[in-house]
Amino acid sequence: MYDISTDNNNYAISPYEAGAMGNPNFTGQNGTLSPGQEFHFDYALGYSPVPEWTLGVNGYFYQQTTDDQINGTRVSDMKGSVFAAGPAIKYSYKNMSFIFKSLWETSVENRPAGSSTWLKLVFAF
Repeated sequence: MYDISTDNNNYAISPYEAGAMGNPNFTGQNGTLSPGQEFHFDYALGYSPVPEWTLGVNGYFYQQTTDDQINGTRVSDMKGSVFAAGPAIKYSYKNMSFIFKSLWETSVENRPAGSSTWLKLVFAF
């Protein structure tokens, strides 16, 4: 996917952003944020040793492709990026599927970093 976001006209400027804009006095002021454009994709690769079970890997990649702008001033060197990967297991029984996924983020820049784990039930009726 490629995302082009709309402006946020009531954005509180952080100290980090004010410094990147070259004016620490902007900290805490409201401004107009024009977020940078973003490219991202999810992936999954699985193998079914028997029809009921699927084992695999899953993850995502994210890269901000253009700089944010606040009040028309480019906020440089703050483009976000991340790559995530982890195991995935699915068990299918009649009209249900149980899916376990876990992801660990690596190569994180200018974003919060962490991991996530899901247990999902899919019920077809």
